[in-house]
Amino acid sequence: MNNCFFVGRLVSNPQLQEANGTNMVEFCLAVNDYRTTRDGNKNKRVTYLEFEAWDTGAETIFNFGK
Repeated sequence: MNNCFFVGRLVSNPQLQEANGTNMVEFCLAVNDYRTTRDGNKNKRVTYLEFEAWDTGAETIFNFGK
């Protein structure tokens, strides 16, 4: 099993939905990435990552995003 940890900001409030009798939430995180070029300048790049979570994970994320 692979694990990934993302630290970012919620782009919008997650909306809890029901699909096939199970709770589901879709959400988007904005994650900053800072890189240093060869000449020493720092560049900031924002990456938007889209996720969906199901069951108890969906409820936890929904409550966190309130």
